[in-house]
Amino acid sequence: MDTIGQIHGLLARHAPDFSVGVLAGGDVQDRIRAALHTAKGSRNRRHGPLHPVLVFWLVLSLPLHRSTSIANVFVLLLSALRARIRGIPLRPVTDGALAHARQWLGVAPVRALFEDVAADVRPEPSFHGLRVFGIDGVHATVPDTPANDATFGRHGASRGRSAFPQVHLVTLLAVRTHEIRAATFRAHNSSEREMAAELLQTLAKGDLALMDRGFYCVRFLNDLRSRSIHFLVRMPSHVLITVLRRRGPGDFDVEVRAARRLRAERVQGEEPRPRLRARMITYTLDGTEEIRLLTSLSGDNISTTELVSLYHERWEAELGYDEIKTHLSTVNHGTMRTIFRGRTPLMVEQEIWATLALYNLVRRLIARAADLHGLDPRRISFTDALVVIRQAAAQVDRADLSRLVTLYVRLMDDLGACRLDRFRRQRQVARAVKVKMSNYALKRPGDRCVEVEFLAGLRFLEAA
Repeated sequence: MDTIGQIHGLLARHAPDFSVGVLAGGDVQDRIRAALHTAKGSRNRRHGPLHPVLVFWLVLSLPLHRSTSIANVFVLLLSALRARIRGIPLRPVTDGALAHARQWLGVAPVRALFEDVAADVRPEPSFHGLRVFGIDGVHATVPDTPANDATFGRHGASRGRSAFPQVHLVTLLAVRTHEIRAATFRAHNSSEREMAAELLQTLAKGDLALMDRGFYCVRFLNDLRSRSIHFLVRMPSHVLITVLRRRGPGDFDVEVRAARRLRAERVQGEEPRPRLRARMITYTLDGTEEIRLLTSLSGDNISTTELVSLYHERWEAELGYDEIKTHLSTVNHGTMRTIFRGRTPLMVEQEIWATLALYNLVRRLIARAADLHGLDPRRISFTDALVVIRQAAAQVDRADLSRLVTLYVRLMDDLGACRLDRFRRQRQVARAVKVKMSNYALKRPGDRCVEVEFLAGLRFLEAA
């Protein structure tokens, strides 16, 4: 057997049992193997050195090392094997082989893992015996390629066009732990309410959903009520109401009606303008802007102050997106600054599910550490926890079995030490950007580097 064959054979023997130990706690490795059975032909394909388990861990690790190239992430993963097994070089396979392996792996097993992990998100009841979830949407940039542009599209701009295509993501997030219970995504201009409707089946009877005014819709809220799911949503200022009863200061029972649908949009047998009776809370925080909340929680034991405080926990969903976009998937240097790096829609979709699965695994580690130290999971810094987890990954993967328990205890202690000094300060930040515009021309797909001979036009001049 030639040298390359020996290297590939050596890697092929150890790849099926590969794992990133710090993330593989519990039954994660078994879940990955179960998810791989959803991949077409996964049982019959001759895998070679790039076994599906190894490729799966590569895909799952890409968001954890967003500033590192895919080839170098693979080098990081193999560093533990190279420390224990002689004969594995720095780059045992080509970059093209990694790309083909990711394409063969596809989307189905990665999505299956996320859904399997997300099914375990069962937050404790935190508001009058109700589990509280936040529904919100966010846009994330993807590389500017013709395929991504055709699939996801991009927002308009006052001058030219926006820099990158964007994918529209809507998630259902447990506000107290930031774990994602369900998610869906579409093109950049898709309706958030239609996407949110896909997530309702993951909620149980009696759950409570917090939503901003973009999700207000009488038909959508009636759908929630028909499923025995409670809601607390902000009402847009233009919505007209009929007051049925005054319960107290800023507290009313009201009736609202849906906007009239066009005849072509009407559902057979549906009332042209459905009605909804609910409780409305009106208040102001700055003395100028009036805020109106609509909720299905009509019990007298729930005060208006509690509802106002609860609604502002909706920002936990925004903080979850900040953790994913700004900290987990951030790019410090060296590569294109997009949230996801996939240059085709298939790779973007694979990376989205991998990022959400990884985020839940990281959040689960944080939740375990918080429980051991008697902390609210939100009091542990996500940014500091990522640093600890990245460092622990290298230590755990190189350690002997006898040291794993010691390293796990240290990991829990280190995560507990990532406590925030100033937790949830009362503050307000203006929505503004530092750099608004640029005087340079818009970069277009055809603008690429060209090779030139700098000295071809060299001429020495006489002094004036």
